[in-house]
Amino acid sequence: MIAPHRRTLASLAKSKGYRTQCIGKWHLGWNWPISEEHLTFIRQSHTKDVALKAGHVRIWKEIFTQRIGSGPTERGFDYYFIENDHTLGVPTQWLEPLMLERNQASKQGPAIKGWQLEPILPTLTAKCEAFLKGASSHEAPFFLYVSLTAPHTPLAVNDAWKGKSHLGPYADLVMETDAAIGRILQALDDSGEAANTWVIFTSDNGCAPYVDVASMESHGHHPSGPLRGYKSDAWEGGHRVPCIMRWPGVIPPSSISRSLVHQADLMDTTAKVLGIPLRAD
Repeated sequence: MIAPHRRTLASLAKSKGYRTQCIGKWHLGWNWPISEEHLTFIRQSHTKDVALKAGHVRIWKEIFTQRIGSGPTERGFDYYFIENDHTLGVPTQWLEPLMLERNQASKQGPAIKGWQLEPILPTLTAKCEAFLKGASSHEAPFFLYVSLTAPHTPLAVNDAWKGKSHLGPYADLVMETDAAIGRILQALDDSGEAANTWVIFTSDNGCAPYVDVASMESHGHHPSGPLRGYKSDAWEGGHRVPCIMRWPGVIPPSSISRSLVHQADLMDTTAKVLGIPLRAD
């Protein structure tokens, strides 16, 4: 959905010699060459029936071994996990119905046998750590875009974090996500590059109402804070989100800006930081 000619934060950075990497969700409409005939073989069944129709696995193999176009590696990134422009495996069954319960997966699509959601967040975290570990060995600076699956559904909380919040799975996942970000920041510190790195932490929307918000609020935890509404609402609780930045020597510690900020502003700000003139449009 990003036009091929359109600049991105990654392409801006890459034009100045940065190594660019994307780890996590892309979520912008992969340009996958799937025929209308084959689409019927990947749309979820909407039933508890996980039986395969004749030809399913054969057609999935045709689909899932193809290169996916219009992904991060065509929009300014040198590398993307999941591996660049291919999936890491070929499905052999429908996702198990059990995975659709308790705010886990939302669609019963094709799946690899034994697929679990819980390893996703730790795997993305480990990929970030590995990238940052090697940062100091390169002369070129880096731009790392990390798009986590959390805190959101699926509420795939790992055992070490289950029950930690005493507020339910969503709050447990928030705590696990905080810890994952802590690991990434620690890896940045260990790389020796923290003093010269601009860190931005934000989200795309407010807390989803379907994660049992009422229960959390009954225990005194209000995920939207003082704001009205949740994800998908036009009220501020739906789209006014935290934006936390750290840039040693540039942004004073513990400072707060009362200015109205939008994520789209990052394009202009980044261009100014890199000394790149942007057209008015």
